[in-house]
Amino acid sequence: MRKYCKAKAIIRIILAVVGAALLVAAIASAQILSCYFDDDDIPADAVVVILGCGLSPLDHTAPSGMLGWRLEAAERYIAAHPNAPVILSGGQGTDEKISEAEAMYRWFEARGYDMTQFSVEDKSNNTATNLEYSARFARGDAVIVTDGFHQFRAHFFAKKYGFTPYSVSSYAPAYLQARYWLRELGGVVIQVWLGIAR
Repeated sequence: MRKYCKAKAIIRIILAVVGAALLVAAIASAQILSCYFDDDDIPADAVVVILGCGLSPLDHTAPSGMLGWRLEAAERYIAAHPNAPVILSGGQGTDEKISEAEAMYRWFEARGYDMTQFSVEDKSNNTATNLEYSARFARGDAVIVTDGFHQFRAHFFAKKYGFTPYSVSSYAPAYLQARYWLRELGGVVIQVWLGIAR
């Protein structure tokens, strides 16, 4: 009888832990979804901030697939707002030959853009510093260009460093959505809820 009660108590603890984890995941997912989709009321004079996310593992100088999708999303917005100032934000990883910001700059330059509208922020190494260092170039209304699942956390840091953020989200295939969504759940809990890591 004692063994039965002990086993029952363990099961209850496990169920409570699983239930709590599911509740946390549900709340964090709802927050992620709150910024997931493109905004349609973006002020005309908003600055565009494109967040870096790695370079191609083939040559370590060209944008990765995910960064390329972000650039394409940004290009669609810039085509409709050709006078918008743009901040290219991304430092150089240990396996990268140039900064992510420099790779983005080259991408737009190769497409014939007037590069005087582009500012290069090439010192950041995570989402927090992306927005912190980008704020040295501009404040106020900002179009944050990143993946939909990344927007909520990016908005959190954008507000912290003086921006009023709006979403323009890039494409990402389903398998990457699933993979990075789990990582974002951890990022939301650790960085946004608990504030214990940048």
